[in-house]
Amino acid sequence: MNVEAEATNRVAVLLGRKVSLEDLHRLILDISSLLSPTVPIVMGPDFAIRWVLGVRSVELGVTADSKWGYKLTLRCYDTQIVEGEEKLAVDYREPDEDIANFSYAWSIYPLGTPKGWLDLAYMLCYNWSTFDMYFAPVLNSLPEAIKLMPPTWRKPVNFSWNMEASGWGTVQVSATEQGLTISSAVGAEQVEIPLEALWQVDITAVLSGLGGGSAT
Repeated sequence: MNVEAEATNRVAVLLGRKVSLEDLHRLILDISSLLSPTVPIVMGPDFAIRWVLGVRSVELGVTADSKWGYKLTLRCYDTQIVEGEEKLAVDYREPDEDIANFSYAWSIYPLGTPKGWLDLAYMLCYNWSTFDMYFAPVLNSLPEAIKLMPPTWRKPVNFSWNMEASGWGTVQVSATEQGLTISSAVGAEQVEIPLEALWQVDITAVLSGLGGGSAT
């Protein structure tokens, strides 16, 4: 079986009709089963799922659309060429380059961890300005991305920062399909930011306030 052609056909069935969240979940699980045992890689901030089959890769892109529910794109390409271009983009990025210019800013492995250069990529954060540039978009995009994943793939994504100097101890931000939860090792209280309200909240200002710093 030509799995690339079969995956393309399964996406094509949904073209020209409104795609619900349930339709999307069924499609993702269907393609993942087709390409099994290859482990999927979920990437963002522009939501996509990649299956690296070896010399070839299959990638499903998903974009929310007010008319069609979700727009779907399927790419099949040479793994070495695309990963090489991505690695060059990271290696030679400008210090203040917008994170949206990268094909991915984060990756999640819901069914296991594949081996690849993705695990070697990282970004350093020196101050709240760079945090706002690189980490805030990641935190803001994760809840919606987790929502797009099939329920059986979902698990919280946690980030922790040491803020002992400000008296808060370890501060953790946990992302789920419902939104973000900010908690501290010092107090029992939590700050919950629902998915629908994320666009109204400056997450950098919240965390920098806890850290006794300034987001600017």
